[in-house]
Amino acid sequence: MRKLAIQRTVNLELERIFCLFVNHLAAFYTKSFYFVHMQ
Repeated sequence: MRKLAIQRTVNLELERIFCLFVNHLAAFYTKSFYFVHMQ
């Protein structure tokens, strides 16, 4: 039972980190896109 709870916590953490990572990538690409196209 305890193992399952730990697994769930780990999954939530990974999901949160993944979301942050995707957001950073999206922001980076958006900035790059605007920078290139505003030249």
